[in-house]
Amino acid sequence: MKFNFLIIALGGILTSGLASCTDRCTINGQSGNDLAFTTFQRSATYSLVGSAADFLCDKDVQFYDSVSIVMPLRVASADITALCDSICAYAFDSKPGTSVMAAAATWMRTRPSEGGYKAVSAYAEDATTLGEASVNGFVYTLTPSLLVYCVHSESLEPGAAHGMSSTRYINFGYSAESTLQGVITLHDLFSTKGLKNLPRIIGDRASELFSAIGPTDVEGLPENGNFYINSLGEIVFSYQPYEIASYAQGNIEITFEPYELVDLLSLKGITYFGLEDLND
Repeated sequence: MKFNFLIIALGGILTSGLASCTDRCTINGQSGNDLAFTTFQRSATYSLVGSAADFLCDKDVQFYDSVSIVMPLRVASADITALCDSICAYAFDSKPGTSVMAAAATWMRTRPSEGGYKAVSAYAEDATTLGEASVNGFVYTLTPSLLVYCVHSESLEPGAAHGMSSTRYINFGYSAESTLQGVITLHDLFSTKGLKNLPRIIGDRASELFSAIGPTDVEGLPENGNFYINSLGEIVFSYQPYEIASYAQGNIEITFEPYELVDLLSLKGITYFGLEDLND
């Protein structure tokens, strides 16, 4: 089992608005934002006891786990408890208050045995059939008021025709001057009525994008309210493979300028995007 726990500054993990960064960073020309992160990395190989006969192999199938998570230690003066809990929950389905080390250890210990085999630690070696699962977490975009975090997971079950993947986003407002602070959800940005009408609006936009993204069938919001606000301030609704389209089409992202959805936004959402003049 390989283990690495390294405290780093932001240089090298962010590309949005940052060339390099020490403990005190300058973000898009604005200074005074204290940011610190740590990278947690771990990997392990397991042997699935009794699997050789099922997969017509000479030896039991091996399963490889890997984790690489960038965890925030400090984001300006914001309380990052909810951000850290959300990262661990998205990555490892852990409960609030669980450390990344404990959450990752539990996930890595139990994930290989989900196929019904007993998993025992093993040295990596060539195998006819190999299963694997990985989780990567990183800062996706960073502005002077918003941090968008991405958790990307991939898995390949032994004998499966293809792997599966999941990409989920966390929007974290950390400016004391912002209307919305902490983890920002669709329920924060949109009214109750707006949330009910959003799937239809998203579906219409997806149909307009047919030539670019292919056929889609939008019947609801992205699973778990999956969206992010990009560096241009646009709202991006992100659907997983198979959710509204075929696996081959991959992740489907539908983008809107906030003003296009002003009639669906909550009062806080309208203020957050500075659209008061458009609110009738």
